[in-house]
Formats: sequence, structure tokens, C-alpha cells
Amino acid sequence: MDTVLECVAAAHAAGVTVDWASVIGPRPTAGVELPTYAFRHERFWPQTKRARTVEDTGSIETVTGTGPWDTVDPEESRALADSLGVGEEVVEEIVSGLAARRRERAARAQVDGWRYRVVWEAITPPPTAGGTGRWLVLHPAGGPAGLDTVVRALPDCLPLSIPTNTDRTSLARDLVAAVGGDALAGVVVLPGSFGWALTAVQALGDAGIAGPVWCVTTGAVTVDRPTDGAPDPELAAVWGLGRVAALEHPDRWGGLIDLPPTPDADTAALLTAALTSPDEDQLALRDGTLFVRRLREHPALPATATGWKSPGRVLVTGGTGALGGHVARWLAEQGAHEIVLTGRRGPDSPDVSPLVEEIRAAGAERVHVERCDMADRDAVAALLDRHRVDAVFHAAGVPDATPIDEVDDAHLADVWSAKALGAVHLDELTRGWALEAFVVFTSIAGVWGSGRQAVYSAANACADAVVEARRGRGEAGVSVAWGPWSGGGMVTDAGAVELERRGLRVMEPAHALLGLGRALEAGDGAVVVADVEWERFVPAFTSRRPSPLLSTLRALDADGATGGGRTTENAPGSTATGTAADAAESARERLVRRLADRPETERRRALRELVQARATLVLGRSADRAVHVDRPFKDVGFDSLTAVELRNGLNDETGLRLPPSLVFDHPTPRHLADHLHDELFAGLEPGTGPLPSATEQDEARLRDALAAIPFATWQESGLLTAVLALAENDDRTTDAPPRDDAGADAVAAVDADDIGAMDVDALVQLALGDTPS
Repeated sequence: MDTVLECVAAAHAAGVTVDWASVIGPRPTAGVELPTYAFRHERFWPQTKRARTVEDTGSIETVTGTGPWDTVDPEESRALADSLGVGEEVVEEIVSGLAARRRERAARAQVDGWRYRVVWEAITPPPTAGGTGRWLVLHPAGGPAGLDTVVRALPDCLPLSIPTNTDRTSLARDLVAAVGGDALAGVVVLPGSFGWALTAVQALGDAGIAGPVWCVTTGAVTVDRPTDGAPDPELAAVWGLGRVAALEHPDRWGGLIDLPPTPDADTAALLTAALTSPDEDQLALRDGTLFVRRLREHPALPATATGWKSPGRVLVTGGTGALGGHVARWLAEQGAHEIVLTGRRGPDSPDVSPLVEEIRAAGAERVHVERCDMADRDAVAALLDRHRVDAVFHAAGVPDATPIDEVDDAHLADVWSAKALGAVHLDELTRGWALEAFVVFTSIAGVWGSGRQAVYSAANACADAVVEARRGRGEAGVSVAWGPWSGGGMVTDAGAVELERRGLRVMEPAHALLGLGRALEAGDGAVVVADVEWERFVPAFTSRRPSPLLSTLRALDADGATGGGRTTENAPGSTATGTAADAAESARERLVRRLADRPETERRRALRELVQARATLVLGRSADRAVHVDRPFKDVGFDSLTAVELRNGLNDETGLRLPPSLVFDHPTPRHLADHLHDELFAGLEPGTGPLPSATEQDEARLRDALAAIPFATWQESGLLTAVLALAENDDRTTDAPPRDDAGADAVAAVDADDIGAMDVDALVQLALGDTPS
């Protein structure tokens, strides 16, 4: 039957009329409406999410799937009840309880796999070069901490004192005047505050000073050494800014260095080594040692029998929003009997009444809704006077999507105040209260940075430091740097799709809250909870700049990816390594063999077509909307993720090992194709290979011209049928003499870009042998 149907289908495809009703019976459904233009091959269908799996007691089960206790047949339940001499309802209750317990264990195992923490690891200082060159050193007026150390480390530096209230335009002008035409080895910024550091970074870009720019702080971080004091939240925010600057300006950003509160005799030499380090960009100097910042997996301890229980009276800032609402309901379920919700609009917040009823239904006896701006210290003090709570959950925050160069004072105040100032005020106003919990919701943006979120990253880094300082004083404090939540947790549906495409999966609120309970139960100080597909996330994240922070994750070692743009080698003699290398060499040999005998111009043209085809495929475009050979990749929609996809595809096609930054280093398909040619044919002299004849040159020009015409233009012009008929003419011969008429001359004389821009009349005129005017 299958063979018959295949023959009938082939006949139908060849143009034979088929009575399909006789073949498959009457059509059971209405016809499906096709897109307006059926040949525009766009992707219309959503991509299904793959099942998430966890490893639990040696077996792989889907978290939402069915386990052995979920599939017990009712007949088996009755048989078991009869054999045990108990009621069937007792067996059903036991089986249901076992199934629920197993699902909970699977969910806990999954969430435990989302836990990470930042650690500081000692390294051997890299050797320093003979001279450091001339460095520009920007510092606030008054001689900040660390200036003497920097001057000793960089003896040929140019210190420039900047007023604390300077504006961006004035500072850029002063920088141009101070530097003049001198070549700089780098720039050191000694910030006195986050706002001052932001202005300095912006002004350096405005002044066209290339860098590398290093921010050097004192006491912004702690590395768990006896000489560490409490971190300064304001300077910790500078580190949040720097992590985003590394992503937005990888070409002119150097890194972040923290000096000890009391420098010793070795500090200046260590600083010199750190500033000239080619591999590290987040370092701390302590007790004659260089420490580097790393992210590590942080599995939780075994769960206790009772789990974490909420204190009785709890304040939830941002409690009227989606994220705070989830937290408030969960707190009521965990035993909180009085919950205070705050928001900028308070009782006027949308859907607040249903939220209050849900919290009461979850177990809370009293729910208060208060209007409070967390940036207003007096308002926060008055709120706490009215409600003497036992625990604080600070979930307030304002999303951010603004590049560093576009941040102004109003945007800075709006994003900074809710998260950073809110944490500072709550900490200061509850000191000595003996709170049972002080929990701050922060973001992964403050841990490893996120493009267009400089202020948000800084605010979250500040809040993390507030918690760390509290714990240093012996007070309660937990900060959880969250990945994105679903269910309105500051991520739109469209944003969630894009994040998952980049390797950041949104977390269901119920699972995220399970992670919160695990952090509170374990007594974590600072923990990251995020569902990250590292093998997808890291290549895109590091496409323009390595990230040593992520280079030691075990997940990357297992998947063969790295956070620092370096490849992880398999063990000697590994079959996987040999197979991959053999495949790459084979692909390269095939491509070189196919193109080697062609003239150089033909080789380059073929590689341009390869790059165009791959780029078009990556962007999901149809053939008639192919990426133009001279359009910059960034102008046609390439980002860090699609850049990695293009790189991977070209690696497969060419056998080369191309860097993730490929489209940023070679901005157009033509530039990239030329780079591929130079890599593949490095041993050939320019212009080698058979010289093209005049006919071959004409053919090459014609091919380029035809390739540049969009498919839709061919259809609209009415020339498509004639050209296809010409191409399919069985009587043509390859050795027929070339046309020597006006039509051939006209086609050869018209540039490919001009053809692509022609209207229908001009194309017809060209086909008739006239050069369009």
C-alpha cells in the first residue's frame, strides 16, 4: 500500500490529476488556509520545549512525568487491599501519598541542580612585562583610597582629579584636553561612588579613549580572608556596572580589581600583574595573593524532615506585583499569620483584592496592603513603625533595558532606588530587631552581568553586599540571585521565549519557591538559583569576550564548552576527539578540493554564497530575502546567539575552528568570506589558480548578478518562466559561442546591486537588451 501511495503522490507532484477522494476517501476536515505567498519559506510553527530531566537515585525521570506510583491500576489497588485485609481507600491513600512524595523528591532534585555560588580562588600572579606604559588614572577629588598604590604600580601614570559632581559632557571635554594625542596603555578608574563611576565610563566612551578601562576599588568585595572587612555596597555596585560594561564594550573594557583595606609591601606589584593580566578580569588582592572570581555548582544539604517554617509576621516589599504575590502566598502556606504587602500604588495596585483573598485562603489571618516608596527612607521608617515584623522579604525592583551609554539621571534614580536603596533602608532601620529572616531577591544580572541592564546589575550587586555585611555583623541575611521566573516574574512571554533560546529557562514559580525554601533551610548567605542550559548559554555569552567567571563549571567540562572561549580537550586517545577532528579535516579537504582548481575570484564568490546561505538559514529567512553580501551582520539582526549558530554552521561546512566573535570581527558576509578564503587557501599566492577566460569572467559577473535578484522580483517581472525554460532547454550545448549582442553586453555592464534595486519595467528593458538609464 505504501508503494502505491508513493507512486500516486509522485504522479500528482509531476502534474497528473489524481482523484484523491477515491484514494483516501472524502476529506474529513475543511481545507487549511496557506500563507499569502506559499513560496516564502518562513517558520510558522512554535518549537516544542524538550522535557527537562533530573537524575534521581540513578534513574532519569521527567519531573512532570509519571512514576511507578502514578500508574497503579485500580484493579491492582483492589487486589492489594484484599491481600492486606484493609480497605481499598487506605491503599489508594498510601499510593497517592507515595506518588506525591516521589514527585516532590524529583522536583527537589531538579531545583538542587539550579544552585550555584560565587567563590574566590587563589592563583599564581602572571609575569609582568618590562614596562607598563603610560596610564590615565581618574579619581575623585580628595585622594581616594588606593590612589597611592596605583601610582606605585604605574610609575608613568597621569593622575587626573575629577570633581564628585562633574557631568558627563564636561568630563569628556576634560579627558580630551588631558590626554591630547598621547597613546595610552590603559585607564584606571578609582570610583568614589556608583554614580561617579557610571559618569566616568560614559565620558571615556564619549572622549574616544580606547582603554582598556579598569575599575580599581577598595573593600567592594570579600574573599573570606581575616583581613576582609564588611563590603561597601556602593562600591559593590561598581562591580555590577563593570560586568555589564564587559558585555557592552568588550573592546575597551579591562576589568575589576579590589585592593585590601590596608595595602602591604606586595600590593603594588600584585596590582601591576593584575592590570596586565591577559586572562583574568575580576580579581582581588589580599595578603600578597591574587584571588579570582569563579562561579561553582552549590548542591544543597539533605532536606530536613520539617523544612523551613515562616515567622509569624512578614513584610514583603513589591508584594503587590506578580513576583511578590507568589512569595506572599507561599509564606502563608509556610505558616505566616500576618503579611504586609507594599507597592508604589499600594491598595490601588491592579488585582490586589483577589491577591489578598488568595493569601488569606493560603493560611494568613491578616493581610495589610501599604503604599510605600522604598527609596524614601522616612516612608520606610513609618511603615516599620506601624508593622513590627519578624522577617523581611525584599522583592521590589524595577526592570532595566537601557545600554550604559543611554543611561541618564532619571533612569538611574528609577532603577537604582527600588532595589538598592530599598535594601539599604530596610537594613539600617531593622538593625537590632533580631529578625528571624532578612531575604533579598536579586538577579543573575548582578552575578555575571546582562547587556542593557547596567543599573539593574549594579543595584542587585549593591543589595547582595548589604546582605553580606549583615551576616558579617551576625544578623540574619540571605540573598538569592534569581534566574527568570515565569508567571509574570518580570519576564514577558516573548522575553521568556528569547531567554530559553539563549539557554536561560524560565522557572515555574512553584519550583523557584522550592529553591527559596532550600536556601532558607540551608542557611545560605548568597546563592544563585537559575535553570541554565550552559552548553547553549556560554558560547553566546562569551561570543565577544571570554568569561573566566564561568570557566570552572562542571557542566561545561561535561559538555565540552568553556566560559573563557577556550576549548576543553578530551583525554589522549579519546575516540570523541579523534572522530571530531577527522570530521573537521574531512570537511575542510572536501571544500578545498572542490575549490582549489578554480580561479581566485571564483573561490571567493563560492565562499560568499556559502556565507550568505548559512546566514540566511540562521535568521530563518526565505531564499528571496537572502542576506546581502555587503550588509553588516548587526544590521540584519545578528546577535551573540545567532553569531554562534553561524559560526557552528561554518565550522561544519569548512572544517575550520572559527571563534564565536566571527561576525563581530568580520562585519559583512563579504568580509567573512574573504577571511574564510585566507584561512582555507593560506598556502596559495594571491591570484593563483587558472586564469579565468573572458567567458568565465562574464559568467562570474552574470552569476553574481542573478544571485542578487530576490526571488519575488523574478516572479513580479514575468521573467521567471522564460529563465527556467532557458535553463531546462535540453538542446543547449556547453560549447555554444557566447552571445555577442546588446543583451549580453547590457547584462554584463549592470552591477548586481543595481539589478536588485530595479523595478519590473527596468528588468524587462534589461532583458530586451537595453541598459536602464
